[in-house]
Amino acid sequence: MGSEHESPLVLERLTLEYCAEQDRLRLAASVEVAQATEAGDAAESEVGRGQEQQEVRVFWLTQRLCGLLLPRLFSWLQTDTLSLAEQDDAEGEGRSELGFEANKPLSSQALALLAERQTAAQWLKSPVEPVEVPSKLGEAAEDLLETEKKITGYYEAPAGLLLGTLDIRVVEGFLTLLLPLPAGKRAQVSFTAQQLSQWLAVFYSGYCRAQWPMGIWPEWFVLAQQAPKPTTVALH
Repeated sequence: MGSEHESPLVLERLTLEYCAEQDRLRLAASVEVAQATEAGDAAESEVGRGQEQQEVRVFWLTQRLCGLLLPRLFSWLQTDTLSLAEQDDAEGEGRSELGFEANKPLSSQALALLAERQTAAQWLKSPVEPVEVPSKLGEAAEDLLETEKKITGYYEAPAGLLLGTLDIRVVEGFLTLLLPLPAGKRAQVSFTAQQLSQWLAVFYSGYCRAQWPMGIWPEWFVLAQQAPKPTTVALH
């Protein structure tokens, strides 16, 4: 059984895409899994040494879960961005015109700043190789799927875990998603504000492909998607 003090499985490179057959978003993540060494080395066995190998974990997100998750991500990103901006204004002895208050409508200045920061984050995102989901997942992942079936009885999605809930933790400028795994274990992935902005852009693309209701996306985020992309000018 998993312990609440057991370290979560750290999700590294992520790929989020819409699957029309499931009408869900599929989150594929590469992880490092400790692989036990072959028997015969008693000394290594005693200290628990092993080799690290890359495996893929797959999670499925429903529209219902996304509808619960996204507003919390937007709220944290807004608070983090605007609070830091007001702090910078105060340190520069300037007068902030953002007028930011939690749970209150955003001013036009705040909307413009959020859209600007979101646009900049998307422009700064470097291309990365997508996480490829193998036809057969690793042995550890297969064990998790089998355990999920036995414990919950509601496992439905092919080659992955269907998420019914997840938790959010915020510590020192980082937002961490905690995803439940079978046997009381958890997986986690952490974001800075810029990283979250970039990941939300991928989320938005998935929503568009899914043709899910777009009213959940705040005005500042939609404005950022409408901004023209920068052009590259060659200097000779």
